[in-house]
Formats: sequence, C-alpha cells, structure tokens
Amino acid sequence: MSIYNCDTCDPNDDDDCEDIGDGLSEESEEENDLSSLPIFNIEIPEPMERKISLWDDINAKTSENIVRSLIGFAVEDTESPVELWINSPGGDLNHALAMYDIMQAMPYPIHTIGIGMVASCAVLILAAGTEGHRGILPNTRCMLHQVLYEGKGPLIEMEQIHKEAKMLQKKFCQLLSKHSKQDASYYQNMFGPNTDTYLSVNKSLKIGLADYAYTQWHE
Repeated sequence: MSIYNCDTCDPNDDDDCEDIGDGLSEESEEENDLSSLPIFNIEIPEPMERKISLWDDINAKTSENIVRSLIGFAVEDTESPVELWINSPGGDLNHALAMYDIMQAMPYPIHTIGIGMVASCAVLILAAGTEGHRGILPNTRCMLHQVLYEGKGPLIEMEQIHKEAKMLQKKFCQLLSKHSKQDASYYQNMFGPNTDTYLSVNKSLKIGLADYAYTQWHE
C-alpha cells in the first residue's frame, strides 16, 4: 500500500504528489510484532484449602491463628464449609471462648473432627461445630474436668480468682449443654467427684458432643 503526503493529491497521478512509500506500514508491522517479546505464564492461584488444624494447647497464639483463619475464610467465601481438625489437650478457657465466639459468628458451616485426644476446653470446640457435622475417629478420646486455676497472693485476690473460676466453669457447662443432649447440671455433676472424666467414642456420641464416628474415609 502506498501512502501520499497530502489529502488533496490524486493517488493515480505520480507527478501530482510524492509517494512516500511503505515506510509507515513497515514500522507499524514491526511495532505490532509481539513474537520477540518475552512470554510470562500467569498463574491463577487456587482457592485456599478450607481446613484448619488445632494440634496444640489452646493458648493466645493458637487461638489467634484459628480466629484469623476463620475470618479469612469468611472474606473468601461465606457459604462453603470449613473443616476444623482437633487434637488438643485443651488449655486456657478464655482463649477457647474467643475461638468459640468467632465460630458461632461465621456465616458458613464448620465441620469439626476430633482425632487422638480432645480434652478439656477443646471438647467445647469439637461440640461447637455445625450440628450434624461433628465427627470423631474410632480411637479418639474425649476428656472433661473442672476448670483449673493457679494463683497465689493476698486472700482477697484468691477469693476473686476462685469466684472467676466458678463463673467460667458454669459458663463452660452451659455451653456444653447448648451443643449436646445434656443439661448443664449433667456436666456440673460430672465434675464433682472426678478430676478427669474420660469418654469413649460411644459415650461422646451418646451424650451429644459429636454426631458420628468415622469408620471409613470418604472424599
């Protein structure tokens, strides 16, 4: 294609205007040639795997990690369920209650799975999963006991600590009752004569701390 240097000239009259040739056309082709440019593969990240593991004591750090993960999942997707695997000896009840409150506030289902040992306030985390989706493995052991506290100092401070521990134990029993088939008094009586009460899988299912036991793995 020939290109002329004015709009009024006659492209059929070679003497009328100067043909400036195909230079512009060649330049455009070079500019549009992308074959020599480096190619980058754009990787689209896969959705975050919606699984969390509580595999340690319940303390400030583990509680923070679980809470951050739960909130992050809610930002990503408000409907797809999250699996929470629990193998924990329990720990600080206040930190467990922080996890519990966030679990209850989440818009998506939370499937809890107990594995190994689920003890103390970790039992509440197991029971607080979405009803119908709380599982335990065949050799899982659950254990409940009274709220433990340690302290020393003036008598008035010890009395306050004792009062706080009794309040926490009452709250613990009420929440266990809410997510199981038993009254709060059932757990209060359980804590009376025994320091530690170990529950078999069948017992955990019977009193409503879990809904089913895994006998075969399914995707």
